[in-house]
Amino acid sequence: MQRCPNCSVSLTVHAHDRQAICHYCGYAQPIPVKCPQCASGNIKPFGVGTQKVEEELLKHPAGFSVLRMDLDTTSGKQGHQKLLDAFKNKEADILIGTQMVAKGHDFPNVTLVGILAADASLFLGDYRSSERTFQLITQASGRAGRGDKPGRVILQAYNVDDYAIQTAVAQNYEEFYQKEIALRQKMIYPPFCHIGLVMVSGENPEHARISIERLKGQIMSMYNNEPGFLCSDIMPSPVFVIRNRARWRFVIKMASINELVKLVNYASSVFEKLKIKGTDLTVDIDPSNML
Repeated sequence: MQRCPNCSVSLTVHAHDRQAICHYCGYAQPIPVKCPQCASGNIKPFGVGTQKVEEELLKHPAGFSVLRMDLDTTSGKQGHQKLLDAFKNKEADILIGTQMVAKGHDFPNVTLVGILAADASLFLGDYRSSERTFQLITQASGRAGRGDKPGRVILQAYNVDDYAIQTAVAQNYEEFYQKEIALRQKMIYPPFCHIGLVMVSGENPEHARISIERLKGQIMSMYNNEPGFLCSDIMPSPVFVIRNRARWRFVIKMASINELVKLVNYASSVFEKLKIKGTDLTVDIDPSNML
């Protein structure tokens, strides 16, 4: 697995231009023909992305014509609209795409929708994962059968027993809500609290860690006895290094949004006195993405 030299993520293969690219900092290199460690020629890209799906469909004996809609194919001017217009004009039998094809498009002649790895977003470590999975399946399913012909949806997943999958398949909004809201109340997630995501980054991982420890200690001394205040341990961010900067974080939960705003302002003001040079503070209130 090729990893980005600037970020703690693996590179993503883009077959059309033979590049392995980091989706966080933009670093790119040619796809290697030999293993960088052992020089073996037994190396090939592996994955289940849109390009791989396209390759497999083009091998099918039925001779399908295929359009692919993803970051690579929509980068040009009006790239999205050109592909959508081509598909509406029946220039292809199948449209393959990322989540961008699931939302809001009206294709009257589409009678079959396939959703691959429908449970992939369940494992992202965000408290909204189940909600987003339910939403995506519901939206993608809605692309089939919008005209006079009935529609059919085929869903592929590994964790098929998860309630987000089961309720989405059944289109049971009420059951999903009841299960999800009970879990959020038990775990004290929104709407039962407000969340503050506090992150400190630095080129020196140890300096960043010491700086965030100092900041958390100051916050705890001020707010530990505050009603409705909860604070997590300090942990590495899910993607620890981006653009050669290590990132540590902790999560604050508070019942009052006004008190959380006051806390964030306090943290910002005291951090300048506590930090080691070269470290930076980022704070997000009720972030749209916990990653």
